[in-house]
Amino acid sequence: MTLKDHLKDLKINGQTMSWTVNDISDNKTLNEYLSEELSFSKRLIKLAKSPKALLSVNGKHRTVRYRVSQYDEISIRFPKEINNSSLVATKLPLEIIYEDDHLIVLNKKPGQVTVPSVDQRKTSLSNGILYYYQLKDLPYTIHIVTRLDRDTSGLVLVAKHQYAHSLLSKLQLEN
Repeated sequence: MTLKDHLKDLKINGQTMSWTVNDISDNKTLNEYLSEELSFSKRLIKLAKSPKALLSVNGKHRTVRYRVSQYDEISIRFPKEINNSSLVATKLPLEIIYEDDHLIVLNKKPGQVTVPSVDQRKTSLSNGILYYYQLKDLPYTIHIVTRLDRDTSGLVLVAKHQYAHSLLSKLQLEN
């Protein structure tokens, strides 16, 4: 299944994500459905089960042992993402090549670091992305998928939320 397939049925509202169960052939638990059908990583399932998250099916709180049925509406309100306290939002020019609800592709110029370093705490690409998120009122933290060295120019892929980051990381491992 491609990234596009996984994300096409996803409805997202801030930290809440929801899916409708389609074409289920066997009586899977919610845990199995999240893992096998939606490709949730173990880490993401653990986060969805955490006391700070809210996992529900058809509007009712459920555990991952719940058996899902076709047309069930699964909803997960993930805990608020916390930015690294040392990351400072900085207004920087960003060359956005592509953007949708799940990812951003940026062109990084040579000489710019992707993540803050000791000598460049406020001028990294991550600082500029955080400023952009705050400007657009996006409730996410920075999820760099493809990181480039300081002197390397090129495209940097950034997942806007944890689920997209998990899927993109998995795809990188598969290829």
